[in-house]
Amino acid sequence: MEASLHVGASLTIGEYILPELLGKFMKKHPNIKFNLSLGNTNDMLSKLKHNEIDIALVEGILERDKEDGELTVEKFAEDQLILITPVDCKWKNRDDINLEELKDEKLIWREASSGTRITVENHLKDYDFFQDIHVFMELGSMQSIKGSVEAGLGISIMPKLTVKKELSFGILHQVKIRDFYLKRELYLVQKKKRFRKVGLSSFAKFIRTNPIIHDL
Repeated sequence: MEASLHVGASLTIGEYILPELLGKFMKKHPNIKFNLSLGNTNDMLSKLKHNEIDIALVEGILERDKEDGELTVEKFAEDQLILITPVDCKWKNRDDINLEELKDEKLIWREASSGTRITVENHLKDYDFFQDIHVFMELGSMQSIKGSVEAGLGISIMPKLTVKKELSFGILHQVKIRDFYLKRELYLVQKKKRFRKVGLSSFAKFIRTNPIIHDL
C-alpha cells in the first residue's frame, strides 16, 4: 500500500541534508512518497500546528517552542557554525583571530527570522559583542551569501555543512575565532496529538539513526 508523508524543513536542512536522506530512505521504503515544504523555522512549526505537514526538521528553535504543549521536540544532530571569508582575505595566513577583529568587518547575514541567524545573534549576545557587529547585507539564501562572500563583498558566519564543498575546492576560506566555538542544534518536531500516518515512525527513526546525520 502506498503512503504519503508531508515533510517540512528549514532551508538549510532542506537544501543540504534532506535530499540525501530521502534518497536513502526511499530505496528501503519505495511505497512511501514525499511532499516537501521548505521555509524558515517559524513557518514550518506553524504548518505543523495547522496539520499542513506531518513532521518538521528545523534549527534555531526558541525555548517557548520547546515548551509548547502541542509539540514533541527532539534534537537529532548538531552542526558547527564557522566564519567564512574570501580566499584572499587579510587573515588567510593566520591560525585564528580575536572576536574583536570582526568589529570593522562587513557581515552578510540571512534574514532576521532565519534560525541560523537567531543562533548566531544569541551567541554574540552571550559574549556581549552583538552590539558591535555591522550587518552589511541581508540575503534570503545560503547560496546567495556564499556567492557574495566569494565575490569579496563581505564575510559571514554560516553552518559548516553548507560550505564543505566550497572549502574543499578552495572557493571560500574558513577563519577560526579564538575561544569562540559556535554550534547549533537541529531538531525533529512532531505534533503530539495528531494521528500518525503510515511510515512516519519509520522515517523519524531513520533520521535519528542514519550515519549521514552523525557525520555532520
